[in-house]
Amino acid sequence: MYRLEFKIETLSPVVISAASNSTLMTGSHDEISGSAIRGILGARYVQEKKLGDTAHADETFQKLFYGGLKFLSATPAIDNKRSFILPLSLQRGKKGTKGENTILDLMTVNKTPAGYKSLRGYGIVDGDKIFNTSIQKNIFMHMSRSEPKERISGKSEEGHIYNYEALDEGQIFFGQILGAEDDLKDLNLENKNFETRLGRSKFTQYGNCKFTFGSIEKIETQNLGKKIY
Repeated sequence: MYRLEFKIETLSPVVISAASNSTLMTGSHDEISGSAIRGILGARYVQEKKLGDTAHADETFQKLFYGGLKFLSATPAIDNKRSFILPLSLQRGKKGTKGENTILDLMTVNKTPAGYKSLRGYGIVDGDKIFNTSIQKNIFMHMSRSEPKERISGKSEEGHIYNYEALDEGQIFFGQILGAEDDLKDLNLENKNFETRLGRSKFTQYGNCKFTFGSIEKIETQNLGKKIY
């Protein structure tokens, strides 16, 4: 198994729509999904190979984007590394308590001691320490122009509003594509970079970002020890 790691830098606010019942607020995910990444790279492949409407008949395209490769989500960068979602079983000591610098895993204890609270979000492990981060977001208000007379006038006549939550610009996310070495080479992305747009309202004020790809690397099997939770 091989991998091709890539970096995404947000050059403008990016809206990665999260499921919601609200008609006034569109929330945003904290990471960029693998399916969104597959769509962007698939469209780029079709354009570069000039496949047009015949992509469905192209064997290489079908192999790469419909089973041959696995596109992992791009998660926030921490110390220039790809982070992961911290397990829900982790707790950390509250400030001012004896265990304020201690991380506790509820999977390993029978009773939770006092003075601990949940550790959430994205993190990396470095030696015996865990480093975590929070995602920077902002909310942008918009005036609705969805009614027929509003489309003609080009402005809101009824005063309807809606809000977008967006990932802030200037943030870094890391993702990976997994698969056979030859399949990854067929993508023709190794050590390349390009700008593109993703997410909601990507052709207006949102979604501008830059992809940067590294080299194809072999994934070495790790020794997980004698116990796995």
